[in-house]
Amino acid sequence: MKDLGIDIDVDEDEPTFEGNALKKATALSKELKLTCIADDTGISIKSLDGFPGVKTKRWLSRNW
Repeated sequence: MKDLGIDIDVDEDEPTFEGNALKKATALSKELKLTCIADDTGISIKSLDGFPGVKTKRWLSRNW
C-alpha cells in the first residue's frame, strides 16, 4: 500500500493470520471503494506451539 501512496494503519489485533488479512483487505476496500485482497504473515514455530504466530511483528520489535 505504501508503494502506491496509501497510508492506512490497520490494527492487527485478530487472533489469526486470516483474520488480520481480512481486516486489512476490508479497510483498504472501504478506502478505495474497490475489491481488495491482503495477506498477513508471521513465524509459527511448531515446537513452541506456534509461537510467536500473529504476534511476530510485535515480538520482533521488542526483541531486536
